[in-house]
Amino acid sequence: MNAVILCAGRGKRLIPLTDYIAKPLLPVNGKPIILHIIENLNAVGIDEFIIVIGYKGKQIRKYLQKHIGEKIGIENIIVRYVKQRNQLGTADALKEAVPFVDDDFIVTASDFIIFENDIKDLISMHFTEKCSATIPLRRLPTGRISEASTVKLDEDNLISRIIEKPSRREIIDNIAACPFYIFNRIVGEYILLVEKSKRGEFEIPSAIQLMIEDNLKIKGLMIR
Repeated sequence: MNAVILCAGRGKRLIPLTDYIAKPLLPVNGKPIILHIIENLNAVGIDEFIIVIGYKGKQIRKYLQKHIGEKIGIENIIVRYVKQRNQLGTADALKEAVPFVDDDFIVTASDFIIFENDIKDLISMHFTEKCSATIPLRRLPTGRISEASTVKLDEDNLISRIIEKPSRREIIDNIAACPFYIFNRIVGEYILLVEKSKRGEFEIPSAIQLMIEDNLKIKGLMIR
């Protein structure tokens, strides 16, 4: 299993910080976000990473090439860089990485830190339940759901509906999908079918909704 880290976005909500520093390199507790992500994934056995770069991609690549071993003590990992040429959304970014992924793989946003134990639980669910996709979930205040993906969670933790950045009328529940996914490689077929959202982007949740409509097993797991 390998992991895709989506690092191509501008990070508009963090302007003016991201005018100068790529979002994945912004520090949390004295360490760039992307190093937290790599460290936690490596702790559960992931040693191959596909970094999708775009905005300030040279800055990200230069930093990782110089510091990754020194900062987190990991020398024997494989890092591949692929470029998203235009900022057309997360599904478009993932499309660039699909040729290099394993049969099952992780995809994560570059600004989302998830704990090691939660990753282990998600991986266990994904393989034990033979899922096509497995997603961590959190309850959010209703006012924040419009910034995330609202989901409908049925019995046995099956996700039967997902909407990215819903309007107030579209909010299904206060359960939100986190921007971290474990996918079977079949998702590559669905990202090619995704249409532009009302925000003008091709988005991963739209691909997941297409998978749901084809009766593929998509499960969610509540995390801290």
